[in-house]
Amino acid sequence: MLDLSNVLTTTDVHVAGNAIRIWTDINVIGTTMLDKQVYGERHLEAKRKLLLREPRGHRAMTGCIITEQVNPEANFGLLFMDQGGFRSFSLSGVAAAISYLHETGKMQRDTVYVDTADGLVEATIQPGNRDVKVILHTQALVHEEKVLLPIYQNNEEANLVTIGKRNYAVLPSDILPFPLDATGMNELKQLAAELDYNWPSHLNLEGIIVSEEGEEGDRLITILQSQTISRSPLEGAIAQVAIQAKNVNIETQSSWSPLGLSGESITVSLDHTEGESMVASIELTPKVLSMNRFVLDPDDPLYEGFLI
Repeated sequence: MLDLSNVLTTTDVHVAGNAIRIWTDINVIGTTMLDKQVYGERHLEAKRKLLLREPRGHRAMTGCIITEQVNPEANFGLLFMDQGGFRSFSLSGVAAAISYLHETGKMQRDTVYVDTADGLVEATIQPGNRDVKVILHTQALVHEEKVLLPIYQNNEEANLVTIGKRNYAVLPSDILPFPLDATGMNELKQLAAELDYNWPSHLNLEGIIVSEEGEEGDRLITILQSQTISRSPLEGAIAQVAIQAKNVNIETQSSWSPLGLSGESITVSLDHTEGESMVASIELTPKVLSMNRFVLDPDDPLYEGFLI
């Protein structure tokens, strides 16, 4: 018989097409959020793989763990996971966790502060009749120097943008010879595999942003290390607004609504500038999809799952 006392409890949320699995029944040990991340790396790797990989998850799935905050100003703490391991930050993960806590009645407030290994993140909640809108606030900086990326055996010049504390390389629009939609998915996966093999580790990149212009709207996708392809235009939209603010001197409160791989759009607005950096607001409407209980069976030959 199944041992239903030995399970993992999760909730699945999608954020602009990104699949986020929230692990909800664990409190991770640590005196700092970075300590908690290290604890996860040392003690929770097998369960991370179980939750995110097939047959329970898939290559594009990422996750987060809601845990107690360390910073007394925060409302809760958050750790992040993807197919490569535990990571320090994910804007989609922040939005997913806030939506889950609000929708399930575990947290009812207008302004939320989330404790992460990258520091405190501020968000605003706007409840609707059926959905909850999460507005994230983040800082972005466009660096003066460009970087070179190996794309199809060529070195392509890209902008380097820091969002929060994470670096992203932004390639020129329409540089790829295939569409950024479902019809170009095989080519996109191949590119992600090639980039993962030749990942420019010296640049300390969190992701590489690609884009295309279209009649229905600009489309943005972020390729992360470990061949994870973000379906959301989130990081790409922030980076592009920052680049436009630097190059064209756009006005504050200017907004933009690009599309992601799924075709869902988000809205990014330029709030204000702080020296060479800009502060943006991102409006998201996460959707709670399901609540799950995963049985832990060490005898399962696919206990840690697999990736294809």
